Parts: sequence; C-alpha cells; structure tokens
Amino acid sequence: MRTYDLGHEYPYKGRLYISEQEDKEPSWAAYLRSGFAVLPKIMNIVTNRALLIVAVKQGNRNIHFAFSFGFGRYLLKSSSYVRNYGLKVALNAIYQGFPKRGIVDTNLIQSLDVKTVAANTIHTRRQSNRKTAFELFGVDVQRDVLRSITGRPAGEGEWGTRISGSDAVTIGCAADFGELGVRCKSIETLYRKNNYKDYFSWIDNIKVVTDPRLKEELEIELLEKMKSRQMENLELAPPEIVDWDRLKSFRFSLDLDQLYEELDLGCFIELLERKGKLEELSIKQLKSTYRIDALDGNNESVWTWNALQCLCGELPYHGQYYVLEGGEFTAVDDGYRKDVDKYVETIKEYRGRFPRWNAGWHEDEFNVASGKLPAYLLLHKQNVRLPEKTTPIEVCDLLSADHCFIHVKPKFSSSTLSHLFSQGYISGELLCTSPDFRKQTLAAISKALTQKIKGPPTKAALSKFATFQTGSINLREYKVVFAIIGDWAGKEFKDRLPFFSKLNLRKSVQDLRALGFEVLCKRIQQS
Repeated sequence: MRTYDLGHEYPYKGRLYISEQEDKEPSWAAYLRSGFAVLPKIMNIVTNRALLIVAVKQGNRNIHFAFSFGFGRYLLKSSSYVRNYGLKVALNAIYQGFPKRGIVDTNLIQSLDVKTVAANTIHTRRQSNRKTAFELFGVDVQRDVLRSITGRPAGEGEWGTRISGSDAVTIGCAADFGELGVRCKSIETLYRKNNYKDYFSWIDNIKVVTDPRLKEELEIELLEKMKSRQMENLELAPPEIVDWDRLKSFRFSLDLDQLYEELDLGCFIELLERKGKLEELSIKQLKSTYRIDALDGNNESVWTWNALQCLCGELPYHGQYYVLEGGEFTAVDDGYRKDVDKYVETIKEYRGRFPRWNAGWHEDEFNVASGKLPAYLLLHKQNVRLPEKTTPIEVCDLLSADHCFIHVKPKFSSSTLSHLFSQGYISGELLCTSPDFRKQTLAAISKALTQKIKGPPTKAALSKFATFQTGSINLREYKVVFAIIGDWAGKEFKDRLPFFSKLNLRKSVQDLRALGFEVLCKRIQQS
C-alpha cells in the first residue's frame, strides 16, 4: 500500500491510499486457453484501488470523508463509516425546500432499493424509465426498509441532476480538486438537516443493524442471556415456511440420537450444558458448528439450519429495542413499536370453542378434530386453482356456523405467522374480486357438506355459506379469523407474537377491514 499526503496549498487535509496493482490472469483464462491453441496474455485490469481521505473541520468537529476510485471502497473497514449516511443526504437533497404539505413537482425518483420484511425477507430494486413520484414505486411504509434511493436534487444546482444515496453518496456534478473540502462541508450540512422527516420519517422506524461494532455488542448480549438462561423473549423457531404436516420432529447436531417434538430453546441450552459446551458458546459456533434438523415421519432430514438462523426474539439493549430474526438484528423505534402494539390490541378475540389440543398433534390433526364438531366445516387442503395464480390457494382451514373463514397455524415463528396472515388476506381479496374463486369455493363447501358426519342442523347452519352468489358477495356478513396454536402462557397477542409478525398482522387486518371483513384472532393453548 502506498500513501501520499496532500500539499499545504489546499485548504483541507488529505491522504491518498493506493493499493499495489496485481498483474495476474483471471481464473477463467486457463479454461479458455485449454480450447484455443494460441491466445494473447489476458490480464486483470480491475484491481486498481485508490482511496482519498479528506479531513475537514465543521464547527468543533473533525470530520473525515472517503472518496473511492476504482475498487477503492474495499480498502475501507466496514466499521469505519456511518451507515445510511448517503441515504439521508440524498433524501434531504431531493426534498430540500419542499413544503411540508403538498409537493408540486413529483417527478423526483428514478430508482430505489428496498428490503421487505415478510414471510421471507425480500430484497428488490425498483426503477422507472423516467423520474416519477415516490408513491408509484409501491413501497409499503409499514414493513419496507429503504436501503438506497436515486433521484433529482431540488434546484439541480449545487448537486447536479442526479444524486444516489445508501451508505455512500454519489453526486452527478463536476468539482475541482480544490473544492473537495467545501463540498464535504456542504454534504455534512445536508446530512444534518431533517428535510427527509417531513416525508420519510418512517425510515427510522425499522433499521437493520449493519454497524459491525453494534452487531458484535448485540451478539455478546445474546450469548450472555443464553448462558444465564434469561430467555423470556427468546426462542427457537424454523426460519422459513415449513410443511407442518410433513414435519414430525427435530434434532440438534450435538446429539443426533435425541429427537424433540418441538423446537425449544430451553432444551437446546440444557443439551449444551450437559455436553459441557454452554460456557464456551460463541456466535461462530451458532453459525457453523451447531445445526438443527427438521425430520419427517421416517426420521429423514427435510430442512437443516444453523442454530443462529433459528434463534429469534426481542433484545432490549441500552434503551433501544432490537429484534433478532433469521440471524439478523433490527433496531425498532420505541414509539413505532408502541403504535403497532396499540393497533394489535384493537383486534378482538374469537369466542368460538375448539377441541382441546392433544400432545403430539400437528395442524392437520387439529383441523380434522375441529371439523368433526357441529359448528365447523373442514376445508383444510381444499385448494382452489386460478389461471392467474401460480400456486393453489386454500380458502381457509375451517368454516364456522357464525360465518367465519378460520385460518389455523401452529407456532410463533415470524415466517409461519406471516404466511398465515398472507394466506388469510389473499383468500379474502379473491372472495371479493374473483367470481371464479367464489365459484370454486362454493363447490368446495358443497363437497365438504356432503362429507359432514353430524346431522341436518349442522348442515343447515353451515349451508348459509352457499347462499352468496358467484357474481357478488356482501363481505360484511363474513369474518376472517386467525387462529394461532402455541404456548400462550396467559399472554395477549401483543405480548406473545414476534414484532415482525405483529407488523404483518396489522397490515393484513388493515387490508381485510378495507375490503369489508371483520377480523378476529384466536389463541389456542398448546398443552
């Protein structure tokens, strides 16, 4: 590495780092040479890396900016820069000077990167062929995490015609070398503004922890809680959607002979202690050494995850609220968390009675037993196929005599519950919008009624579902119920569900209510 200090003729300090260039053939050159007798020497030219560090004084603060050239960004340590710095700079530049209410010019945004927190975390890049309004990109401000944005700065003067921001900021304008110090001060001033909060205050609600130092601190806190058995808000759960009818047991790589009906963090901790591994437990071991297998009825491994992927829960730390899910920490604004809890409290509980849960049952056995009761009709696995949908849709698991479409899922993992809430909304939306879906739903109800064991009174009550027409339906006559099986320990929905599950529950309930459904929840205690 070569370093060069900036001369005194400039009004700021600077140091340039240039990586020694490596002249070597790329890995694919030998493969091509095996097929061609004569080839010229093929050299990599993408290894040039330079990094210019500029130091400026802003008030009483010394601030350092890094300008990367070629692949110079790889010379920076991941803990050396402020996360989301460029995102806030770009948002402040784009929305600078706009009134708090009513934007006249909405042709501002060209592209953005979003992380959606749902049943599966999805990263997407959305871009338009021309600058347009932010609202047209379909961002869900309740669940999406904005990672980067590209748009037109207000005025197009100091910041050029295009600015992009994520952790870094890219500005499309010319600047003489001598102006870099002034530019850095202007960027820092823009970063300190709060213009973005007039329209994008929601980006501070949920923030993925990317700071390596904070992440390491949270990992240490997690390990300490596990070792001291302070696990009230932590648990083990599958990190993805699984077929619970197929899944019969779990096992830990620490003891392949011991099978567990349920994933339980307490059992994992006891196993670590029994093997003398608890005190030396590390994040590296949770990531790579300790695995968890989900087994089918033949004790064959169907899913395998590392232990950290399965750890989930809530972790208060230094006055901030963090969520662990899928091996990733997310910071949640306290006010936002309370707003979500307040909304979840508005969801009333369904008063219908269900069979007592038997040890060893799975979702399938529970639904079948419920379907034998007079008040319920079993539609579990009665899927409807539509040409515009790539996967079959389950209308619901159970119909009730009091006009409820009941969707049932066990466990408290975010992936499972998010799938449950999504399933309920998709079914509800199609009942509202698709005559073909309603037609097939009526056929499934008719088939289930003919198979119903109980007598005519039950059939008469349940047959009310067959009175709605395929051409239209009055959704206000029907309800959607989300029934969740698990160890509730006497707690309410807001106190027992994972945070991201509550986010997705709120979104689904809002959408279903907008369609006209009443939405209820049901706690089913798992013995």
